[in-house]
Formats: sequence, structure tokens, C-alpha cells
Amino acid sequence: MNRRESEPEGELDRRRRNVRCLELIDASHRAHARGLKRATRRLVDSAADAAPDTYAVVIGGIRIGAVPHPDRDPQDWAEYIDAQRDALAELEDPEPSR
Repeated sequence: MNRRESEPEGELDRRRRNVRCLELIDASHRAHARGLKRATRRLVDSAADAAPDTYAVVIGGIRIGAVPHPDRDPQDWAEYIDAQRDALAELEDPEPSR
């Protein structure tokens, strides 16, 4: 049995929502840096709606330094998101075709 078959479908959906939430948080920081206040607000709201628990944990983690800050540590932030995307990709397709 591969990993996909052993994971509950809810876990896969949760991870997808988490990655989407992180992508929206990232987009909100980019919009904020460009001075796009309404876009920033919409993106923040969308991130919180996509995965409320993830949103709260990530924002709290950023505040206390447990999660890289998108503006102060852009390289670490990008790696953080990439790691989450990679974990999701592995869950979605644990044995990529050659």
C-alpha cells in the first residue's frame, strides 16, 4: 500500500488548504510591500478563510520568531513554503513516474 492509500483523504485536503493559506499569506505580504491595502486585506481574509487554524499558527509563529518572517527573512520564508509544497506533492504522488 502506498502512502496515498494509507493517508485519510481529510489529511490530504487539510494539507492542500494549509499550502493555499501559506501562498495567500505570502501574496498578502507582497501586496502590502507594494502599498496595495485593499488587495492585502482581501488576501489576508482569504488566507484566514482557507485554513483558520493554519493562519493563526503561522501568524503567531511569525510574531514569536518560530516561523520565518516574509519581509525580514524572505529566503527562509520561501524555503518554508517550498518545504510545505514538497510535503504536499509527496503526499499527492509518493512515487513520481520516471
